[in-house]
Amino acid sequence: MTDIPTLSANEVAFLAEQEEVFVLSRHSLPAIHMIGPTIPRMQALQRHKIPLWSAIILKRQRKCNIVTPEWLSIEVLRRAVSLERRNPASLLTPEQLNLPQLWPAMARMLLQNAHDDLIDSPHEIRAALHDLQELRDLKIHRMLRTGTQNLYGLSHFEVAQLRPLLLRQINLLLKLNEGDNDENENGTGIDNGINDGGFDNHDNNDDNLNNDPFDSYPSNEEHKAFGSSDGPFNSLTTSPPPFPNDSTLIEENPTKRRRMGGNTAPPPESDSDSDNDIEFRR
Repeated sequence: MTDIPTLSANEVAFLAEQEEVFVLSRHSLPAIHMIGPTIPRMQALQRHKIPLWSAIILKRQRKCNIVTPEWLSIEVLRRAVSLERRNPASLLTPEQLNLPQLWPAMARMLLQNAHDDLIDSPHEIRAALHDLQELRDLKIHRMLRTGTQNLYGLSHFEVAQLRPLLLRQINLLLKLNEGDNDENENGTGIDNGINDGGFDNHDNNDDNLNNDPFDSYPSNEEHKAFGSSDGPFNSLTTSPPPFPNDSTLIEENPTKRRRMGGNTAPPPESDSDSDNDIEFRR
C-alpha cells in the first residue's frame, strides 16, 4: 500500500475499507462496474477478491461469506505479542509482525460484521488484539517520555491516532522555548522594570507621607471671612446656638408659629395677682 498523507484516524479507517479480502460467493452474481474499483463476476461457491466494504455489504445481504484473513488468527496474533515482549526497547513494524498497515481498523470491522465466519473464537481474537494494542501503546508512551526518536515501527493507523497529541505537545514546547529565548535576550522583565523606574513609585509615596495632611484644609482665620464677628459662623471654636424649643419661642418675640396658633404651653400662673388684676377688681 502506498504512503498515506496527513489524515485523521476516521479517514484512515475509511481507507481501510478499500483493502481487499477473499469472499466465498453463495450465488452467481454479475460484475458491477463503478467509478472506482470494479467488482468482478462471481460464481457460486468460488473465492473472489473484492474490497472490504463490498464484502461487508454482500455479507449483510447473505450473498457471500468472508474468508478469514491469515493474520486474523490466534496463532499469528499471539506470535506478534511474544515478539513485542522480546523487544521492549524497539517498536516492531507491522510487516515484521505479519500484519497489514491498517490492522486495527480492519480487525474491528471484521469482528463486527463477520464474527460468524472466523475460524478461531472471536473472544480469543479480541483478547489477543487487545493485548497487542495495549503493549504497543505502552511502548509508544514510554518512548515519548524518554525522548526516543525511533518511532519507525508505527503503523499508518497509529500515526493518525498520535498525530493530534504530538502536534499539541510540539507546539507547546516551541512556545515555551520562544518565551525562554525572549527572556534571555531582554533579561527578566520585573528586574528591568524596577531598575528603569517603570515600577518604582517609592519616591512619590515618600513625598506624600512627608506632607502634612492638614495643610490642605483652611485655617480658622480663613473661616472668619465667611461671616461677621458677631454672627454664628464667626469661628470654628464658637459653639452653635441651641436649637430653639417651644419655651424660647414663647418668651421671645412673637414668631410665626405663635401667631398661627401653634401648640404652645400657657405661661405659668403666679400665686400673687398682678397690678392689672388689682386695678380691674377696683
